Amino acid sequence: MTLHVQSAVSLKPFNTFGVDVQARLFAEARNDDEVRQALAYSAEHDMPLLVIGGGSNLLLSGDVQALVLRMASRGIRIVREDCLEAIVEAEAGEPWHPFVQSCLELGLAGLENLSLIPGT
Repeated sequence: MTLHVQSAVSLKPFNTFGVDVQARLFAEARNDDEVRQALAYSAEHDMPLLVIGGGSNLLLSGDVQALVLRMASRGIRIVREDCLEAIVEAEAGEPWHPFVQSCLELGLAGLENLSLIPGT
């Protein structure tokens, strides 16, 4: 896959405050390779990099003179599980509430009190 870098993109749909500012450059990373491509692009073009998720903890006060990289990767996997605990790995763009729901569906308890918190 090749990272698709766009110019002058509104960040309004990418922050929960709905602040209508523009990113000088914008891309979405759906996998590790696209993250590496964004890092290389940023370095090659001497461009700052701002990494965002779902935008729920993001308050923008003006246009962003950077490459804004939105983490769009999804998925979870159980790294290790025994009778006492489990280690679950989530992709950087995995929304929190679906992550909690997936853990519960897998029979992994402990996160249910943290459901409905916005974020990735």
